[in-house]
Amino acid sequence: MKCYTIDDSPNLIYFRNPERIPEEQVCNQVKEILANAGVKIGSAMMGPSEDVYACEWNGKSFSLIYDIDEGACLYADDPDLRRRLAELFS
Repeated sequence: MKCYTIDDSPNLIYFRNPERIPEEQVCNQVKEILANAGVKIGSAMMGPSEDVYACEWNGKSFSLIYDIDEGACLYADDPDLRRRLAELFS
């Protein structure tokens, strides 16, 4: 699975979906990769159009966001954590 960032939103990591599989499946694949890397994934805080999972990896916090229209992305304030997360998906 490949990921990318956008200059205007440097704290977000997005996922490519060239096979056009349902975005829920993409989110499940992201969760599986994160879990296999030892990430603790909390319960979903469900909103009307998105679910937000509080995550922790090696003592650093970030969020996995699943938006029903836009798909999955990761949000992390820490640049080193973003780099390490992106490496998981390269």
